[in-house]
Amino acid sequence: MQKQALAFLTMFSLVLMLSVYYVTLPNEQVEVMKVEEQSPKKDETKVSESNDEQDLQKKINEKIEKELHTHSKELTKDTNKNGSKEEAIKQMEQVKNKQKTQDKIRTRLHDLGIDSSVEIVEEVCSVTVFKQKETKQLAYKVIKEVYAMIHNQYRIELVFK
Repeated sequence: MQKQALAFLTMFSLVLMLSVYYVTLPNEQVEVMKVEEQSPKKDETKVSESNDEQDLQKKINEKIEKELHTHSKELTKDTNKNGSKEEAIKQMEQVKNKQKTQDKIRTRLHDLGIDSSVEIVEEVCSVTVFKQKETKQLAYKVIKEVYAMIHNQYRIELVFK
């Protein structure tokens, strides 16, 4: 009976110590893993992309994820007031809307046979076109399509690579 009591006490103490350790960890070290859902359309477009295009788009997506992560940290801080949490929520919504707009533009250009990557930073929508000859007609076509989607929200920057 004493061996069972000793084993129980040892295990209980171990669980208690680990619980206290976990609770006292700073929020920066405890992160929740996100599961991103990808639509089949995104998977189809990734197959035909070049390495440069994939690399650039990957960097753009990483920037967006970092920005979202920063705002989500603001939400989890205990010292924040309701106003700052509401501001963080608004910022997250704006980042997600920018990401949706980027994906729409990129998908539309891909449907037209134009390999590209799109990044929206502050007031500028940067479109990088890959594997295409730099012509006025192509530039006009790309700018026209992008403008139809964003109207006057952003300035359009077009780069050929």
